[in-house]
Amino acid sequence: MPGLPPKQAASIGITNAREQGKTLGRPRKPDVNIQKALAMYHSGHFTLHDIKNETGISKSTLYRYLEMQDAD
Repeated sequence: MPGLPPKQAASIGITNAREQGKTLGRPRKPDVNIQKALAMYHSGHFTLHDIKNETGISKSTLYRYLEMQDAD
């Protein structure tokens, strides 16, 4: 894609990758860890720090999943 502006070339590259079925962006956390983090949170026996250390799920990610759960 020589001769194209960088933004346009990137957009074309991303479109081509999606058409080929490639996933873009950062990989998601495993569902097992998310379910464990949600269970720990709902039990009320663990701090956010404990949940993060045990599952690797950050506070902001945990809250995002809690919001998604409430929306369902």
